Amino acid sequence: MNNQRPPSSRRLGRAAIVVLALLAAMGAITFVGMNIWHATEVAEEEATGDTGATEHTPPNYVDHNDVPEHDPGVPKDLTQSDQTQP
Repeated sequence: MNNQRPPSSRRLGRAAIVVLALLAAMGAITFVGMNIWHATEVAEEEATGDTGATEHTPPNYVDHNDVPEHDPGVPKDLTQSDQTQP
């Protein structure tokens, strides 16, 4: 026969708080760890020049000096200067 009493509500509350605190700590440690890992990866890519950018990767900025001037011999709808820039 089982002579043990069920745990009190105070003890159950403390156990729930401990479990939630552990889960929150694990989440925070994971978040910080992933940020540190990402920062080191970005630093390594910048140091080696291997940023994953290809000829299909758009530039991070738009240099309006690269847009050609309109040539009067070419219809306006065929020039890049009429197109919207990314």
